[in-house]
Amino acid sequence: MISESDIVNGYMWILGRFPSQDDIAAYRARFRDNNDENTVRTFQHDLLASEEFRNRRLLMHRMRHIGRAGLDQDRLVFVHIEKSGGTTLHEMLCSQFPPERICPERTDTLGDWSINELAAYGLFSGHFDLECCRSIPGRVRMLTMLREPKARLLSLYRFWKAHVPHPERDFYDLVVLARECPVEAFFSHPRVIAHPSLRDGVTGQLTRTEGAWELGPGHALIDDPAGMLEKAWEALLSMAGFGILERYEQSRSLLNRQLGLDMQPVPPRQVLSEMVRVSEEMVERPPEPMTPRLDALLDAMTPIDRPLYARALALFEQRVAALETPAAPVAPAVLPRPRAWLRPLSGRLRPLSGRLRPLAGRPHQAVASD
Repeated sequence: MISESDIVNGYMWILGRFPSQDDIAAYRARFRDNNDENTVRTFQHDLLASEEFRNRRLLMHRMRHIGRAGLDQDRLVFVHIEKSGGTTLHEMLCSQFPPERICPERTDTLGDWSINELAAYGLFSGHFDLECCRSIPGRVRMLTMLREPKARLLSLYRFWKAHVPHPERDFYDLVVLARECPVEAFFSHPRVIAHPSLRDGVTGQLTRTEGAWELGPGHALIDDPAGMLEKAWEALLSMAGFGILERYEQSRSLLNRQLGLDMQPVPPRQVLSEMVRVSEEMVERPPEPMTPRLDALLDAMTPIDRPLYARALALFEQRVAALETPAAPVAPAVLPRPRAWLRPLSGRLRPLSGRLRPLAGRPHQAVASD
């Protein structure tokens, strides 16, 4: 048996695109009666052996001798922050590029690709650290999507907790921990408090220059929160644009204007309530009430992400207001009237102009030059 989320994840990680409903239905039907624990792996191998994936590799092979002009082309990079509406934006961005121009890499390993392999693509979309994107050649424009930090962490917890036990996912300790722990126990767990993708995870993704297994004394996010806030803010300002999950339609319109795109609305993707409804490998869990202790725990997990989001939201609202404010009509130019002190002077010049007229008809005399 294979779930819709398994199919979606396979398509996005291996082929770099969201599957159509026909794709999902075909694979669900194919593996309906297959109870092998390696079903997901078989499906992934099927994608790796597909003509679509093979064509991507052939394209990279053809582009290995790409010239300087190709290296200098414009490229768009979406820095996907987890549980911030990125899957929906990924699909909208993919609609703006031919499939062969969309890089299939979705993880933070762009540095493993050669410069000519990367030059074959125009769109990069994945859970990249910002520093990792510096491997991409050409004129790179970056964008991201932000979400209120405490809501983002709760969404991650609920997403992981909804997964039933599975041998191919339970290697990830946070999934197991979320399933086993009540919400307050989860966010007070030492592994969670020190995890680089949870404790100020957005700031980390925008500023990280090397991998970190855990946060602790000596790490800049712990020792220099003010400095890291400014560094993350500068990184955000350097992007071509960013959106806000809570203002999704305005984000789409603003990004279209800033990036010169024509993205059309699509239904939200990877929505937990819908995933639970259609997937046999996810179950609905009762929502956790927000208690004073949980709120305090989430505050402690986001001391830099929260002020960063507040700044970003204020700037976003300014940009939207400027976008929605109609331009003021331009008044026709009016030449100023001559000043009073110029009028007598104009009268004195008239006799002089009369004396110059006879000179205009005389032959031009050459002037010797050095």
